[in-house]
Amino acid sequence: MLKNYLIVAVRNILRHKVYSFINLMGLSVGMACCTLLLLWIQDELSYDRFHENAEDIYRVIQNIKFADRSTTWAITQGPLGPSLKKDFPEIINSTRTKPLEFITLNYKDKTFDETILLADGSIFEMFSFPFLKGDPRTALANSHSMVLAEEMAEKYFGGENPIGKTITVKIYELGSYQFSVTGVMRKLPRNSSLKPKIIIPFIFGKELGATVDRWDNSFTNTFVQLQKNSSYQKVVPKISGYLFDKPTIEKESRLDLQPLKKIHLYSNYDFDGAHGDISQVVIFSLVAALILLIACTNYMNLATARAAGRAREVGIRKVFGAVRADIVKQFFGESTLLAFLALLLAIMLVDLLLPVYNHIVNKDLSLTIFSSFPMNIGMLWIALFTGIVSGSYPALFISSFKPVRILRGALQSGARDSTLRKTLIVVQFSLTILLIICTAISSNQINYLQDKKLGYDRESMLLVSLRGKVRKRFPNVKNELLKHPNIMNVTVSSSLPSRWFHFSNSLWHWEGQHSDEEILFRGLTVGDDFFETFGMQIVDGSSFSNKFPTDKTEAVIVNEAAVKVMRMYSPVGRRLTKGNRQYVIVGVVKNYHFRSLHHKIEPMILLYREDPGGVLAVKLRSDDISKTISFIENLWEKFEPDFPIIYGFIAELLTDWYISEKRIETSFRYFSFLAVFIAGLGLFGLASFITEQRVKEIGIRKTLGASISNIVVLLTKEFTQWVLAANIIAWPLAYLSMNYWLQNFAYRVALTPWPFLFAAALAIVIALITVIYQTVKAALANPVDSLRYE
Repeated sequence: MLKNYLIVAVRNILRHKVYSFINLMGLSVGMACCTLLLLWIQDELSYDRFHENAEDIYRVIQNIKFADRSTTWAITQGPLGPSLKKDFPEIINSTRTKPLEFITLNYKDKTFDETILLADGSIFEMFSFPFLKGDPRTALANSHSMVLAEEMAEKYFGGENPIGKTITVKIYELGSYQFSVTGVMRKLPRNSSLKPKIIIPFIFGKELGATVDRWDNSFTNTFVQLQKNSSYQKVVPKISGYLFDKPTIEKESRLDLQPLKKIHLYSNYDFDGAHGDISQVVIFSLVAALILLIACTNYMNLATARAAGRAREVGIRKVFGAVRADIVKQFFGESTLLAFLALLLAIMLVDLLLPVYNHIVNKDLSLTIFSSFPMNIGMLWIALFTGIVSGSYPALFISSFKPVRILRGALQSGARDSTLRKTLIVVQFSLTILLIICTAISSNQINYLQDKKLGYDRESMLLVSLRGKVRKRFPNVKNELLKHPNIMNVTVSSSLPSRWFHFSNSLWHWEGQHSDEEILFRGLTVGDDFFETFGMQIVDGSSFSNKFPTDKTEAVIVNEAAVKVMRMYSPVGRRLTKGNRQYVIVGVVKNYHFRSLHHKIEPMILLYREDPGGVLAVKLRSDDISKTISFIENLWEKFEPDFPIIYGFIAELLTDWYISEKRIETSFRYFSFLAVFIAGLGLFGLASFITEQRVKEIGIRKTLGASISNIVVLLTKEFTQWVLAANIIAWPLAYLSMNYWLQNFAYRVALTPWPFLFAAALAIVIALITVIYQTVKAALANPVDSLRYE
């Protein structure tokens, strides 16, 4: 019986080549899209699971409550980790980490800027960072020891054995330090939240002046490892109020534990690195399901449309003893066979598209079809699921035919299956229109984020990491820069809006403040001409000036958000207190976005210093920028031969804020195109079938005088109505889903009718283009051919 079903299925596929091709293409493209998305989802969900102790490792975070808001910090105080391990028996280990950026390493003639991780030696006990050389138990025992990832060892030492070799570490103006290589780690997988390539002892931070042993400064990531039988839900209440009796700055700070395996997808905290987002996983999962459902709908539609043509076969089988279950198995077998054929084609498509897809999502995904058991199972499940879903209704519908009516010729393609076809087309185009609307709105939001005025001039603004002799001799460097005709202005600050932005946090007090009111202010120190260089508007008072010596010691400028939170109607001249020092407000700067548009503008206080350090900002004219940059590079080399220059344009650096959203938008665009292609294929096949069924009707109408245009309008009107009905379903779904997504942004586009109207118009155009060939072909046919035997 099984052999017979298989033979019939193959014959049926070969007999109806056009419909089989349409089904095969639709299913294969749908499964290829689904597979690509699932590869990305699998990679996102796999982060940090390779660590042997992953189930027991947690990051300590702080939930801090201020008068104007609550926030969560991913950083904690230096002494916290060792103290928790000492005071709570459930915590068996801890480690602290702190990245240092733009650190210059030198070995012989090789000099590079690197990011170094300060870490306790226990990091190798807690995390699975396998060693190729050295002993992980003692690798960080000495404060000047260093562990390299294997790619770093190759970069600096080539084929030499790096163990025992000395690398010079130059840290800004703090000086040079000698480190001995004591270990080499195996290259870490990409799906790791911690990706250290160079590790030095955390205790070395003391030599840099870091507040390693102080409770009044949060600056480090703290990880703890619990006992195997300990529940972190029971540990959290014990450690929650641990900081209340410690001399921390924040009065209301409660500790919490975040599982290591959740860090990548569930982290949206202050002072945290770049991570993934669980909402993106949900979005991509839904897109995968929608595209696969569109492909399955194609098969269901064409199979039910051709049901009447296979009715006699079903009737004969039932006469010869086949029961309904046998017919259901036969049609499920056909759909599953086609699904597995489509799977083979989908695998080839995925292999072809993966390089482009990896570039879009910035990953290194691979279809390890023969080496990954989970992937093998996943692919088989996709094919099986597709076969069952796409074959479900045709199998149940066709198997319900009564053999007596079939063999008498009483079975016709009637209202029931016609209604089903219409419903399936409406559902299919609803899903397609939904994707088109989501693509349009996400594109509008990305454009809005990139084009919105941020409160400062970002065009032709070059940022340079300020360090070494250039920082010490900044006044001379500034004078030399301003001599160039294409350099309009130069300033410096502790940080600037970009991926280099690291603001400080301070608790300030002011006249009229409630005694229990504790508000966190973002802090920034700036140099001469800061507001002028960036074109920022001082809306009250005046800017800083080196003509007034007290500006460098007592003056502050606040933004409008700070004025609002302090409820000051005339802020200029009012006094603020930080610690034991008093300051006076000399000006108010118009609000500007110093963080991404995911965040609202927060209260900020700016101080004036001769050497704020951090970042040099150079405002360029738009003429001959490449030559101007060459001039700056040469000038840097003249003042600072030991540290290579690091620079970038602020407009380009700001795009890093929205790189995740840009990837979503690009993915939406490509997958929407493929969804349209799949839906168009199905509509083309259905249009072909319907025109075949109505060929006699068309012949009669032409005989009675109907023109070609009348016939085309008659046949296309029905398809247009289906697409319009699909919009009624898609619009509210798109509105709700995109409104939810846009809640991630403090500043967002309004949901206007235009993306919805655009999607509707595009869907109608696609439908018309798809069916117009078949309708025109039917309208041009000679009516004599269709009516000859009537």
